[in-house]
Amino acid sequence: MLIETWYYQLGTIPESIAMVALGTALIKEKFTWKQIFTAGLLVGMIGFLLQQLPIEYGVHVPLGIIVMILICCLVLKLRIAKSAAVALISFIVLVLVEWITVLVQTRLLGFTEEQIIGGSDLSRFLFSLPPLIIFMVISLFLQLRLHYSGRRSKDRA
Repeated sequence: MLIETWYYQLGTIPESIAMVALGTALIKEKFTWKQIFTAGLLVGMIGFLLQQLPIEYGVHVPLGIIVMILICCLVLKLRIAKSAAVALISFIVLVLVEWITVLVQTRLLGFTEEQIIGGSDLSRFLFSLPPLIIFMVISLFLQLRLHYSGRRSKDRA
């Protein structure tokens, strides 16, 4: 149980921070890293708690999206429509990154789906690292582009 707890925390919290960073960058809303980290940490901690609840598999996903919308409204002071856009867009991008990564792991690298999702906690964590890292890099890149594109425009003027 302890390993499983670490597995979910190590994946859920950084993923949530990246989701907030990606979503806010895609809607072109600038926030400090502290604000992004705080909102993402709250989303991740609540998401982790949702995953621990004895609810039907898959129900935690829409609940997590609702939590992210609420956190973006309350912590980042975004309007509900923008908060929903942040949550839905970042979730869609995350699903695409994970889908592409699973295709690479199964079709190009030869792993079976059972190896990816049915292995030990450690192997599931290791298989989940590539999409997490890719997602975090995309989020970081878009945040940096958002913050530095305004500076270059001002420098040219």
